[in-house]
Parts: sequence; structure tokens; C-alpha cells
Amino acid sequence: MTKISIKEVLDFCFCPRYYELKHTDPNESNFKELYDKTLHKCFYAYLRALQNDTLKNSIEFIKYRWGVEWIKQKKNSEVICTPSAAKRDTYDSKRRAGIDAIITFDNLMSTPQCPILINKEYSIKITRDITLTGVWEYIREVTINEQKRFQILKIRTENNRFQIDDLMRHDLELTAAAFAFQKMFTAEDFDLVYIDIYKKKMSLSSRSDKDFLLLKETVKSVVNCINNKIKCISPDKKCFHCEYRDVCSSKL
Repeated sequence: MTKISIKEVLDFCFCPRYYELKHTDPNESNFKELYDKTLHKCFYAYLRALQNDTLKNSIEFIKYRWGVEWIKQKKNSEVICTPSAAKRDTYDSKRRAGIDAIITFDNLMSTPQCPILINKEYSIKITRDITLTGVWEYIREVTINEQKRFQILKIRTENNRFQIDDLMRHDLELTAAAFAFQKMFTAEDFDLVYIDIYKKKMSLSSRSDKDFLLLKETVKSVVNCINNKIKCISPDKKCFHCEYRDVCSSKL
């Protein structure tokens, strides 16, 4: 039996070495991953407050959460005096970027809605021996033309420089969320919503049986490569932007 997450699948498709460093070496840090996770904590807190009907001043709430979550990532010595100017500048640039991101998020989430699921894990069988796991970031109910509809949302916080799912229509993580929702809730009629914080826009999409078939074949291929230690590493221009460039033996 093999259990694999959709993020692991995407990382392996991007680069097997990137997958190894990110998922098998706990001593290596990924600063962009930290920024993304911290922002998502703020977004989930916002949505839970909305779900519990405790969200008063939405922008003030999320600004406060961002301050708490981002500063909390630092050690006391770093808050008082950051040893490296470069590190201090990086933290500060991300702090400013985070403020812009939460304002964008608040604007994009202004639609009247009923939160259903927030940051909820799912697990779905791909084959008898392979289980795919992932997270529904946010599922909501909205009213469109007096008709209630379910929507599955994915929130992207950074410019997508790496993943093969650059276009929302071909985003494999969103395909997996749709596939799991369809199978687990026997639902056929729902929307997929892509919240692009970086580009400050929201997009709607859908998936077909052909998309689900491609998902299953991709997952099976990745599992086969990992289990049999099949790695095809091809350094190219993306390596210059990779967080693990300094520790990767396959870099340009």
C-alpha cells in the first residue's frame, strides 16, 4: 500500500531532486514555503471567523493575524537584531508582500457565501494499492442567479514559477480536489474557483472525466518512479530560482 499527497506528486513532477530535498530532508528550509503556509494560516482563521459569524472588521482581523503569524516565525534574537542584512530585508519584503496579499484576499472574498469546509484533509483511492491525499482548502456555498451552488476554492499566494500546472485549467491539485469531492460526496454539479493572490484575480473552471483519468495516470507513474528509484533530473533555468539551489548537487 502506498499513500502519497498531491503536493508530493507535483513536486516530483517538477524535479525529483526538489522532491527529495523538500520531503525527505527536514534540515533544509524553504522560505517561500514558510511564507505560503503562514499566509494560509491567516486565510483559514479569516474563513473560520466567517463560518462562526464572529468576523466583524474583516481587514483589521486579518491584518492582526498576519502580524501575529509572521512575527511568530522569528526567534527573539531575530526580532531584536537580525544578524544578516539580507535576511532582514527578505523578512521585511515578505512582511510587506503579506500585507498586500491579505488586502487582496479580503477584496476577493467579498462575495456573500456560506462556508462549508475549511482546510479539510481528504483521502481517495487511485488504485487498489495507491491512496492519494490532499486538502480541500475551502468549500463554500454561494447563490448565483437565485440558484445555490457548491464551489471548491484553491488559494495561490505566489507567482507559480515551478509547477507544471501553471494554468488554472490544468492545475493538478485542483483536479485532485474536484475528483475527491465528486467521489466522496457523489456530487456532479459544482464549480472550481482559483484565487490568485499574486495576480489579484479569481477564475472559474471545471473538470472532465479526461482530466480525472490524466490525474490517475500521473499519480500511478510518480508512485512507480519513487518506489523503483527512477529519477530523471534535468537542470535548466528554473534551477536559478529554486530555494534549494545552494544544497543541490544537480544544479547548473
